[in-house]
Amino acid sequence: MVADLVYIIRKVVGDWNPRPVPPDETMMTRFSTHDTTLSVETPVRIGALLLVFDSVISPTLSPPISQMSILSASENGLTRILIYSLQPGLAIETGDLLTGTGGANLISAEASDYNGFILKTDRSFPKAKGFVLFQNSPNPFSGITTIFINIPENTTIGITIHDWAGRKVYESENAYSAGLVAVRWDARNLPEGVYIAAVRAGDKKGTLYMTLSR
Repeated sequence: MVADLVYIIRKVVGDWNPRPVPPDETMMTRFSTHDTTLSVETPVRIGALLLVFDSVISPTLSPPISQMSILSASENGLTRILIYSLQPGLAIETGDLLTGTGGANLISAEASDYNGFILKTDRSFPKAKGFVLFQNSPNPFSGITTIFINIPENTTIGITIHDWAGRKVYESENAYSAGLVAVRWDARNLPEGVYIAAVRAGDKKGTLYMTLSR
């Protein structure tokens, strides 16, 4: 997606290199978070980024890339952010990306270099079709974790969590749109141990074992 976007932009604005050199396949674009700021370390200039966070946030572009364009949308407990530019020569380099990310975790990042080639990143999330219950992240966790469920159609998702002794400690049931769903669970008031999450989405069911460790 982002690679196609960058290719179209480069052609439209007229600074397309007719003989672009693809990036080295061994290179990796990496992301890190400090306080409420998301930063990137990239070996090449990035033309566009698609970022997915595990909660609803409204961040802003950091000063190094403040002239770029940003689109944001939240659904199913996730926030998707697209960063790109229509200005020739303007690209993302190593440095700060976003401020105001709060306690959100970056779970997925798709990147394209300035010529429209896909870049490898250290934040990838498996693509899925149909019902898939992914392992919660982080796991083990110290207080808050996120449960990820992929659903093929709009449906109601029910989650019930018990401790190892069988006591129910959490229950929720909400309607979600088709696609990847993120449900954050706050267990900061619970003791350490293994917790079992039973997840229901329509007629599909799954079970997770989650480890709370201080």
